[in-house]
Amino acid sequence: MPEKITRDDGTEEEVFTAAEVAERETQASATIKAELDATKADLNKVNDDLKKLNDKDHNFAALRAQKDELEKKITEMGQGVTDKIDEVKRAPIIEHEGEILSNLSGGDEELKKKIKFQYDRLSDKSDSKESVTKKMNDAYLLAVGTAPSIDVLGRATPAGGRGSHAPTVNNGPISSDLAELGKKMGLSDEDMNPKK
Repeated sequence: MPEKITRDDGTEEEVFTAAEVAERETQASATIKAELDATKADLNKVNDDLKKLNDKDHNFAALRAQKDELEKKITEMGQGVTDKIDEVKRAPIIEHEGEILSNLSGGDEELKKKIKFQYDRLSDKSDSKESVTKKMNDAYLLAVGTAPSIDVLGRATPAGGRGSHAPTVNNGPISSDLAELGKKMGLSDEDMNPKK
């Protein structure tokens, strides 16, 4: 049963747990596997019929067409299984993208559109939660011009009893897309990678 979570803006949203995603993947695979097995059985029957009728004077064109049709159906079903599994595996990543985007935009729809536009332009892979987080930070930097000053995952950051605390800046290497954009904007390599 999906869990209900409350977003920062107060809206409730149903999300699936990892166990539910795995269960749905298992159910989808089992259903498609059963259909695939049935189709393979039909194909085997057609192949057996072809062998039995080899010495007889019958119309083999119809049997060959039926065999080709069944082989095509097996191939399409195999691709369907792969697509379903990919879709189920991608669901948590998509949910994570939405969560980070909501946290970065803070409910500002215009800012959300700008960040999403920049996110879609970046060519970095987004196949894990870590890569999505990095890519979303880069998109925010491109959309706003400064690094995010909040934790993109919406976690509380400690601030008590330490006096003033300047925000930290990531002085590590920037992504190739950001470097390319910086060069188009007239920035030199030295401007994009200042020394500490």
